[in-house]
This record gives sequence, structure tokens and C-alpha cells, in this order.
Amino acid sequence: MVDAMIDARIDGPPTATCTKWTPVDDVVPDPCAATLGAPVDLVISSNAVLNTVTGGLTMNGSTAVLPGIVVSRADRPPVRVLNLKSLQVDAGRALTFTGPHAVLVLVHGNATVSGTINASAPAPAATPVPVPGADSLRCSVARKGKDGTAANGGNDGGGGGGGGAFGDDGGDGGTGRGGTAKGAKGVKDDGAFPLRGGCSGGRGGDDNSAGNGDQGGLPGGGGGAFAISALGSITVGGALQANGGAATGGNVQRGGGGGGGAGGTLALDGNTVALLASSALCAKGGGGGEAGSSNTSGQDAPAVTCVLARAGGGAGNSMNGGDGGLGGSTPTSVGDNGLDGETDLGVDGGGGGG
Repeated sequence: MVDAMIDARIDGPPTATCTKWTPVDDVVPDPCAATLGAPVDLVISSNAVLNTVTGGLTMNGSTAVLPGIVVSRADRPPVRVLNLKSLQVDAGRALTFTGPHAVLVLVHGNATVSGTINASAPAPAATPVPVPGADSLRCSVARKGKDGTAANGGNDGGGGGGGGAFGDDGGDGGTGRGGTAKGAKGVKDDGAFPLRGGCSGGRGGDDNSAGNGDQGGLPGGGGGAFAISALGSITVGGALQANGGAATGGNVQRGGGGGGGAGGTLALDGNTVALLASSALCAKGGGGGEAGSSNTSGQDAPAVTCVLARAGGGAGNSMNGGDGGLGGSTPTSVGDNGLDGETDLGVDGGGGGG
């Protein structure tokens, strides 16, 4: 509870009776270390937001800094470590992680998630919003979807952006009208640990006709990364989400569709882990955006939802623009390849995230 957090001493060492265990990953070798501060009970009884940079939890209009530390790592995202006695997320309530750091929740007792914990990518923006643990330096070489190439003008169209990668490859973007080069897919990474999230897709190529400005669709961001490591039990009856972002469609005048973002990482590490029938674990890739045509903008890929079906690509709005590819993955499996953008008379859409 927030009151309990505010009242607790969070700068002192854990109690002498602390029992050690080996948490998932190698971020914190000793969960009883004094540097973590004294653990507190955390009850999410209203919708709450955790800032991964500051450690501040905002709920019911109040903000309290939770005990823990930030661990920096070479070419991986920093990890915000939270030190808790127990964790409870009530049904119908959501705990959302924001900021660039991945999250490791240490629980010295039991964790019960009846509501939602979310580290998914938000809707695309011209200035990307940081997602916890996503788009780290490991995405910068081959795992991020590549941007579609801009058209040469005339009736040519921009190429679709490639889908981002993580658990599996993303999908290639589609080739633009006139042979404009597509954005290549991101290539899968080598596992979820050290803890990190997915990689973003590529931007759709611009039309580049005089005066049209930027026409390519925006890419979806990579899904975030968080892990819960408990000395006791973990029971999930709600939803844990680290979905990649859906891409936007190309604008009117033949802009290529953006590529979808790859899903991130969810990890549960407890003495016992129970997934109830009502639970859902989702780290799906986002779909690619539809390409624009000469008189119609492409359709944005629909928002990623926590259902078994693959996330859809944008389709059906642009008469001659190619459809965006589907995002990869079922909620509890490694991501499939996203589908390539569908070739049509106009520009092709971006590939879906893997």
C-alpha cells in the first residue's frame, strides 16, 4: 500500500533474517544485499505507474520511491531492481512500467497478480517514447527493422519498413511501386537474458514527390522487459504484457507502411509458479502499417491485444497500397516471422514485427 511505502524506512539494510535465493538473470547475485534497502509490501489497489529511472511509484495522486537500485550493463539496457516483501496487484487494476530501464522485481515472500502488469510499447510517435528495456544497443546492428527506401518521385512509392526482431525474425517490408527497396527485417536475438526487450520496426519510405514532405508510416516500438523473482510463490490470474507496438500506415501520395515492433520479455521465477485459467501472458509482435496510395492514406495496424491470434497488419483503406504484415507470436510462444507486406498495384506495406 502507498501509505505503508511512505511510512517504511527504505534506506536501511534488509533485516538480519533475510533468506537468500538466486534470482533469475545475473543482475542481483544477492537479494539480501544492504544496497537494495529494506523491502516493503506493495499492494496495487488503484492504477499505478512506476518510473523505471527514479523508482517512483505514482498511485492515487501520491508518489513514493520504492527501495531498490539501478544496475548498468554494457550493450544491454539498465535494470531497475525493486525490493519487496510481497507484491499484490488487485483485479481490475494495472501497474504500468515507464521509462527506458528493464525491471526486476525481487519479492522476499509471495507475489499475486490478479490485475495487469504492463510494459508494452505505446502508440507510435514522431519522437519515440522509451519502453522499459526495449531498443537497447543490441538492436542497433541487425535486430531493428530497417527503414524503407524513399521513392524517386513521379508515380513511384516508398518501400515498407521492416519488422523488428527479438525471439524470432521480423518480416520484410514490401517493395514500393517502381521497384523502391523495402526495409529488411530484423534478425532474431540469442535469448531473453540478460534481461532485455524487443527491437522496433523500420520507418516506411517517403513518396518524395515535390512538396509532399514525410509520407512514410511510423514504426512500432519494441516491447519491454520485466521479471518477477520470488522466494515464495507467484500466482497469476490476470495479465502480464510486454507487446511490441503496431505501426502506422503510409500517408497519402504512396508513402510506405511502417514496420511493427517485436514483443519483449516476461519472466516468472518463484519457488512455485501458478498460472490460473484466467491468466494471460502476452509478448506479441505488432503488425505493419498499410501503404498509402495516390489518393488515400494507408490503414494503421490495429493495437496489439492479449488474445491468441497474431496481431493484425493495416489493410483495407488504401486502394492500391499494399497491406501490412501480421505481427509474430501467440501470447505464450516464441514469436513467428512477421509476414511481408502484400504486393499490389501501389506501394507495399511494412512487415510485421517478430
